[in-house]
Amino acid sequence: MKIYIYDTKNNEYLYEAEAQIDPLASSKGETIYLMPPNATQIAPTEPKAGYANIFTNGKWEQIKDERGKTYYGNDNNVVTITELGQEKGLNKEPKVDEKAKQLAEIEADISECENHIRHALFIGNTAALESLRNEYKELIIQREGLK
Repeated sequence: MKIYIYDTKNNEYLYEAEAQIDPLASSKGETIYLMPPNATQIAPTEPKAGYANIFTNGKWEQIKDERGKTYYGNDNNVVTITELGQEKGLNKEPKVDEKAKQLAEIEADISECENHIRHALFIGNTAALESLRNEYKELIIQREGLK
């Protein structure tokens, strides 16, 4: 007799086996099989891709299997799924700190503007200096507004 073994912790289908005959109970003429507590005679269906079979309430059901997938918590900590079931409350991508992103862009613009000012001073282009200095001051004001 075929039986289907499932994990004792999460009830996930493990494998198919042949039940052993109980020699003592079968000695009275009727064939009685030994049935482990984590086994059933009900065959599981083939799970859909990304799902696993679990035996619960006397029947097989398919649940999301995201084991091994990486998600991100609210503080961008990396979480690797280790248990059956669908993740809850996690993000597929790390959250982007928009303020930090804007600040980094402004810092890059400030650095570029400083290089233009140095170059203008080096080549003696005083005509460009005033507009470069005004641009630099505006970038500094933007940076301070983000801090």
